[in-house]
Amino acid sequence: MRLKGKMSLLIFFTVIMYFPLSVLGATTIDVPPMQYYSTSFETSTDNIAVHVKVEVLSGPAIDVLLMDEANYNVFVQQIQNGYYQVNVYMNYQNVRKVDRDIKLGEKGRYYLVLINMDQSEKSTVSYEITSVSSEGSLGGLLFLVVIVIIPIAIYLYKKKKQ
Repeated sequence: MRLKGKMSLLIFFTVIMYFPLSVLGATTIDVPPMQYYSTSFETSTDNIAVHVKVEVLSGPAIDVLLMDEANYNVFVQQIQNGYYQVNVYMNYQNVRKVDRDIKLGEKGRYYLVLINMDQSEKSTVSYEITSVSSEGSLGGLLFLVVIVIIPIAIYLYKKKKQ
């Protein structure tokens, strides 16, 4: 039983090293009535997987959008006129909570936009954006081979000998 527990921990840490998790943005903010808040992050590889968590802690529900830089520039122009119609990777309207994985396209700058459409009350919102690289690192792969696979092979060899 102790060996299984240790092996589970080794496998967990190997996966974390092989597929590194990085925080791209996280904070708690107030979005005033009839306003939006945006934050941007940069990706250095194509087709990266991003995990977005947004939660309204107090106040009215919000709209949550995730878009690339070109669409964000269009959004900024349109929202000043009271509307928006852009291509997005994620679009939730009038929500209190979002917890979703999204695969982005090309490397570049992306924007998370939080919109409070309420006319009188602010929304206090917590968000976190994390990414998991779609390609593992060489160091993680070597760690996998040396620390996990070789001890398993030795264990199985000894067990077979008995």
